[in-house]
Amino acid sequence: MVFGIAVLIITPLWGLLAGGAAAGVLNVAWVAFVIVITGYARRQPVAGRGMARRYLLVIGFWAVIYVAVLSPGFIFFPHNPAWWIWRPRRRSTSVPAGSVANEHSPPAQAG
Repeated sequence: MVFGIAVLIITPLWGLLAGGAAAGVLNVAWVAFVIVITGYARRQPVAGRGMARRYLLVIGFWAVIYVAVLSPGFIFFPHNPAWWIWRPRRRSTSVPAGSVANEHSPPAQAG
């Protein structure tokens, strides 16, 4: 879920800040985020049977959707807020990973 929200935030920033020092800082921040979240995920308890296959399937779908959104944006609409902020296609990039995260999240502790 955290990754899906991060993608929802970073996708328009990449399009609006394409090129220059701001894009470089954004890329470094994204790599740092991915390293931190990967370290966190590796320390979590072992996932259930079949989760590796499901994870790879979800990431594969997400990659296709993400490339389908970013490619035309970078080519035809760099720095155009109408493409990077207000388009529902941008929000679609966070759906696959978020849906699986919600499905397999542990139940909330009563407390």
